[in-house]
Amino acid sequence: MEKWLSDLALGSPGRDAIYTRLNELGLTAKDGLTVAPNFLGERHNETLRGAIGGIDLNNFDLDRLSRGLAKGLMENLKQMLPEAVFRHRTGIAASGNALRLNRLLVEVAEEIFQLPVRMCDGREEAACGAAILAAQRSRP
Repeated sequence: MEKWLSDLALGSPGRDAIYTRLNELGLTAKDGLTVAPNFLGERHNETLRGAIGGIDLNNFDLDRLSRGLAKGLMENLKQMLPEAVFRHRTGIAASGNALRLNRLLVEVAEEIFQLPVRMCDGREEAACGAAILAAQRSRP
């Protein structure tokens, strides 16, 4: 997005301001475009690339694009997980700044997974997770 603004000689308000505004817009959209967020491929198909579908003269705007991207990300994540992971679940414990700082992703995750999302209180989740895993593996 910053490059688009630069190419249009409009200047950039900064990455954080752009993300904040796109999230605000996405939260107002009732529906989104169909977005496949495979920008760098997938493990099972490294040649896979992203795509935007369902565009017409009336819906190609930033609110629907933002919501469609969030939905595509969550659908992609759900597709990677076995269905058994979701059986008998009453919610999703989430961590990380992607969800902590992005209400749109949380809203779409709840829609896609049909479960409420609860953010974990702790920070530095990756380091804590690695420490817990290491401690569990070091037990006899």
